[in-house]
Amino acid sequence: MNASIYLGPWALTYESDETTMNWEYDLINTNELDNRGGDTVGKLSYTQTENKLVEGELSSPVPQQEDVQNMMRIKATEKTSLPLSFHANIGNQTTAGPMYQVQPDQKGVVTSYVPAVHDQHGHLRRSIRDY
Repeated sequence: MNASIYLGPWALTYESDETTMNWEYDLINTNELDNRGGDTVGKLSYTQTENKLVEGELSSPVPQQEDVQNMMRIKATEKTSLPLSFHANIGNQTTAGPMYQVQPDQKGVVTSYVPAVHDQHGHLRRSIRDY
């Protein structure tokens, strides 16, 4: 006895023509130290001041969106060698990076951005599978 079950169209592969980085996609934090009028060197570092949730999205609706997002993420990770996600949560009081010295009569500013990957001219190949 043979049986066939139609599971609908499945996204099989995603091919990307061009992947670019936007290093200033979303401003998430700014730390400042105003040492103007000071007489000693001040210290400034990155400290997240509030929780920030950043979510990426597809620019147009596609069927099997979760599958397509996963394939795009895998392809972009291969191209950029960066850990990528469609969701990023940067928690309050997160610290990172070096300590900066702010000289007297200077103002120091550390701005923090979440980068984004932009994938242009991607091609989705779909197929119908029968089992």
